[in-house]
Amino acid sequence: MIEVKVENWNVQKVLEVVTDLRKMGYVQGLDFDFFYYPAKMIDFNPYSNYTGKYTIFKFKNEQLATYFYLKYYE
Repeated sequence: MIEVKVENWNVQKVLEVVTDLRKMGYVQGLDFDFFYYPAKMIDFNPYSNYTGKYTIFKFKNEQLATYFYLKYYE
């Protein structure tokens, strides 16, 4: 299982990439998975810093992970 962490992508960008992967014939849960983590407030203090949003993509094979990295990773 190959993991790629992408930081600061909004939900729309993540879903566009997932849609592209599905259109190419890859199956979520079989070929890849993704987990979106939104930004969170630290200590419930509105004046404190926020943790950054990030997404983890998990790929079953190196070819797909490499393709993803080359095409989408910034």
